[in-house]
Amino acid sequence: MTKALRHLLAIVVLPLTVTLVIPRWLALGFGVTFIAPATPAATAVVAIGAAMFLLGATLAVSSVLRFFLEGDGTLAPWDPPRRFVVTGPYRYVRNPMITGVFLVLCAQSLILRSVVLAGWAAVFLLLNVTWIPLIEEPGLRARFVETYRDYCRHVGRFIPRLTPYAPRRVAAVVPASGKSARFGSDKRLALIDGVPMLQRVVRLLEEAGAAPVIVVDNNPAPDRGMFSSIQIGLAEAVKRNAEVVLVHPADMPFVRADTIRAVIAECSRTGRAVCPRYKAKRGHPLAFPNALARQLLNVNPSTPLNEAFASIGLVRHELDVEDPGVLKDIDTRADLHPLISSL
Repeated sequence: MTKALRHLLAIVVLPLTVTLVIPRWLALGFGVTFIAPATPAATAVVAIGAAMFLLGATLAVSSVLRFFLEGDGTLAPWDPPRRFVVTGPYRYVRNPMITGVFLVLCAQSLILRSVVLAGWAAVFLLLNVTWIPLIEEPGLRARFVETYRDYCRHVGRFIPRLTPYAPRRVAAVVPASGKSARFGSDKRLALIDGVPMLQRVVRLLEEAGAAPVIVVDNNPAPDRGMFSSIQIGLAEAVKRNAEVVLVHPADMPFVRADTIRAVIAECSRTGRAVCPRYKAKRGHPLAFPNALARQLLNVNPSTPLNEAFASIGLVRHELDVEDPGVLKDIDTRADLHPLISSL
């Protein structure tokens, strides 16, 4: 099913059913019809209802668009977004779709001056007040971990905040200008579950909350080593005012998104360079704060990576994780296929 059809199905099954099908069924069943207001008070009620309808519809439509354009998923619980969306109305309220739909239902009850439709609005709100904290939010916490916890600490469930929430800015640098000599061909294009390796890594970092993901695939002097490629990405990340910078090699496609989020959160919490550790072995990605990224830009590009870190006193804080993917890089074709079958 195409992306557009998935969204259309979710819209028809959920918001259109709630705001059109059920209200119309109730209106027909209870004889609810529009009566032109005959008094100033009635006119004011209808006007308030019309304003609520416009506001609610704007919130709902904007929420759907964010899911479509950024979330890589739909508003439906059976097809949730794979990327964490914190733009548009989501910067002000955690559930703008629900808030918008509730305003539309309240608007209908005011415009038609119907107790029955007001009752349906109350039932809808009660269902979501129950469903969201008990079912939906635990799933979001499991998928987006500290990113979602931080979001919840600052943004209300249904009542909008007055100023936009600003999540920490995380940029990811993916050095991808190697020659793939041992692999025998461009390993960035090697398919994993039908997805090219580099594309899989980019998606993984985006899912973990990195924006932008800076792929360095054109190093004018690649013979100087990986650090020179990293520096190119760091310069762009610093230019974007990233608070946390990740470095994740293009040939490590099996790290879990929740591991990356944990590394980001630990870097934000401690203000130190952080990398994951699995079974006493240090892995990737490496995260460090903006200040260290700026210092690394002043190191000679030809410096070996570990020496570059040592030259600015960068000591990696190791975070224990249960994720073997942090150690699994792909150098040869023999590295690739056993990993796919074992993970």
